[in-house]
Amino acid sequence: EPRLPVIPEDRSVGVEVQVDFSWPEPKLLSLAIALRNQGKELQEQARYQDALFVFEKALAIREKVLGERHPDTADIYHNLGGLYYDMGKYSMALEYYQKALAIREKVLGTDHPNTASTYHNLGSVYDDMGEYGKALEYYQKALAIREKVLGTDHPNTASTSIWANTARRWNITRKP
Repeated sequence: EPRLPVIPEDRSVGVEVQVDFSWPEPKLLSLAIALRNQGKELQEQARYQDALFVFEKALAIREKVLGERHPDTADIYHNLGGLYYDMGKYSMALEYYQKALAIREKVLGTDHPNTASTYHNLGSVYDDMGEYGKALEYYQKALAIREKVLGTDHPNTASTSIWANTARRWNITRKP
């Protein structure tokens, strides 16, 4: 039975997660879900290196079992994008969000809420980088999907609308 590793507060002890790829696929995928969930918890605690370690293990499982072009693999790429964003490593965040986006656009389509989420998060990265024109482009894509699929009253739609308007204002005021 796969066990979820316990990541100690003090990583100096060293943590190793052994993944036995001879396990049945359902057990491996259950482990990948548990690892992803633990990675999210560690990220929320600002334990970024621990979260990275755990997300990478989950990614290895999903890539091996599901392949690199599966929506569940895209979810881990998306999680890694968010982690690197939180760490302030914007180029890495962009790289992983772009990987997630390529899969989501192809497999889920351009009108899927998960695709909108990746567009929104790409907008956030560009926003924090001060590239307001690019941020606005991605926010507008996310907003169009969210309005169509979730409706104008949905909280995610409202959030994207606010950020798009902010990026629009910054883009206008920052132009020479």
